[in-house]
Amino acid sequence: DSPRLQAELDKQMQDEAREVAEFSDAIVKEVTQELNSATAQQIQLKFEAPSAAPSAQPDACLSRSKGKRSWRRARRGAGAANLECESNWRQERLRRMFPYQGEIERPECRAITVKQLERVKYYAARHCKYWLDPNPERAASTANLDDAFKRAAAPKELALNSVNLYHLCMWLIRPATRERDCSFVELLTDKEQVPKWFVSHWWGETITSFLKCVEKHLLVRGLPADTPYWVCAYANRQHSLSEEISPDPRASSFHRALLASGGVLLVLDPKRES
Repeated sequence: DSPRLQAELDKQMQDEAREVAEFSDAIVKEVTQELNSATAQQIQLKFEAPSAAPSAQPDACLSRSKGKRSWRRARRGAGAANLECESNWRQERLRRMFPYQGEIERPECRAITVKQLERVKYYAARHCKYWLDPNPERAASTANLDDAFKRAAAPKELALNSVNLYHLCMWLIRPATRERDCSFVELLTDKEQVPKWFVSHWWGETITSFLKCVEKHLLVRGLPADTPYWVCAYANRQHSLSEEISPDPRASSFHRALLASGGVLLVLDPKRES
């Protein structure tokens, strides 16, 4: 019953989009007001930021009030000290948008649903204009954003249709999960979500293309909208990958998720003419 499933999925997406938009607007407004009204020293105390060069911080902290373009310029040319305030602002925003829900001990039970993927997409849609792309494949394994920008010759601004999992891991997944050393799914639910499908894909595809593929799979298969899919980026604890990926492949989270799943969804690149 594809029309019914499509209608149900559309309604869930619209409801989620409205909730996320309202929540995000409130958070951004609140935190931006704090940034605009506080001094650099007060911001450091509020977020418990480490001390840095006093002369370098106010411009980086308060440049946001001068408009999007000015604080982007400041970020491009800033060193670690200048980026400290913005990093704290970003971390606080993530903490409020994606609060920790609880531990899900078994990695194979950290699958993600389309509704939860939509929440990620809408967050990226609203915030990726503030993200830069220094070098996604290298930055994805970089624990510190400042280190990534030090290596970047000419970082580029991002749009939603170019955001892939390397970008998402750098700007959302790793920062949001660092404090709790958890998986991203544990920021979305504290309930086990046993996968029905294991997704095999490439991190370089855009998150919008990935989501369209999963949504199409739901419709073609006539699956419930809350069907869980196992996706490594969201299921694994990115700050403790050595615990998730064992030297013995049969003990890894990937093998365990494959055994728990009922099938494999293989996501391919769009067909290209040679």
